[in-house]
Amino acid sequence: MICPFCSIEMHPVPTTRGIHGSGNRMYYSDQGGENHQVEAVACPKCAGVILTHSDLGYEDGPEPGTATQLMLNEFVLLPRVSSRPPLPPEVPEPYRGLYSEAALILQDSPRASAALSRRCLQHLLGEQAKAPKSDLFKEIEWALTNAGLPGYCTESLHELRVIGNMAAHPNKSTATGDYLEVEPGEAEWTLDTLATLFGFYFTEPARTAARKAALAAKTGPP
Repeated sequence: MICPFCSIEMHPVPTTRGIHGSGNRMYYSDQGGENHQVEAVACPKCAGVILTHSDLGYEDGPEPGTATQLMLNEFVLLPRVSSRPPLPPEVPEPYRGLYSEAALILQDSPRASAALSRRCLQHLLGEQAKAPKSDLFKEIEWALTNAGLPGYCTESLHELRVIGNMAAHPNKSTATGDYLEVEPGEAEWTLDTLATLFGFYFTEPARTAARKAALAAKTGPP
């Protein structure tokens, strides 16, 4: 888990800080009979308190009649922040705003998240890859063969078409901002693809320029 306070990768620990009553977990069953857990945990680095939600499942244990409880689909309830790593500072607007909003609502509405991400991707391909204006599917097709992208970027774009089943759902290409049904993992992969392209178009060039400037400062003029 990424800590929403200090942004480090961490394994949260149980906490009772700020809790009135006993224990740091609450269990409940929904109307369909599925079991869930709400737990207060803390970041071991900064001690920030986080409220998480998990679905509870079970798998058979090693002995007959025994079972192991599993915590599934865990996500952060509070604080209200994205569970994804923050973008590097080199990523400009409007890409930063669209991506950040899509990441923030990912758990609440994958359809809405994917709609924002598709819109962001279309802007990115048109403005940075110089893809001729068309629908998103054709712009991805163009970028795969004409934009000079490295292999890790083309692989991510290709898999996005496959995961999103864009060939069978043309509305995802022609109405990129609509709240359409999404395939499992599609919203997450669209965000991953954007993050990969941001690295290629913004982060790496900026860091390369900074390294060149630092080297020039050390060596002086030729």
